[in-house]
Amino acid sequence: MNGLHLLLAVIGCFALLMFESVEAQTCGSYDSTFSMCCGGQLRRKSGFKPRCCGTQVYDGEFNMCCGGQIRRKSGFRPWCCGTQAYDGEFNMCCGGQIRRKSGFIPRCCGTQAYDGEFSMCCSGQVRRKSGFNPRC
Repeated sequence: MNGLHLLLAVIGCFALLMFESVEAQTCGSYDSTFSMCCGGQLRRKSGFKPRCCGTQVYDGEFNMCCGGQIRRKSGFRPWCCGTQAYDGEFNMCCGGQIRRKSGFIPRCCGTQAYDGEFSMCCSGQVRRKSGFNPRC
């Protein structure tokens, strides 16, 4: 199995089947029903969708890991921009900065957001398109 080891534990009359990830080798054997290995540290699972962020456990239903930081999910389409969370429905990440989407074809030019339908990025500067075949 790809990176998984199958463990069979017999307890009295019951057989308990557990999967142990390769990462578990650094955490030792554990019951993956209640625990998980995050960054080589054994952690107790919590929430509806337990996930790791570095060595910390968080609930992936409501939170996300952005650049090693646990952040609350924001909006309809949660995304990360560095260590910050934002709603990708209305915003975008431009050069590590969260910017409001602009127009029908949102694009980035460095840290600026612009509408790619009417403008273009030329050497880090937003320029208005003109003519049938605009070029920088």
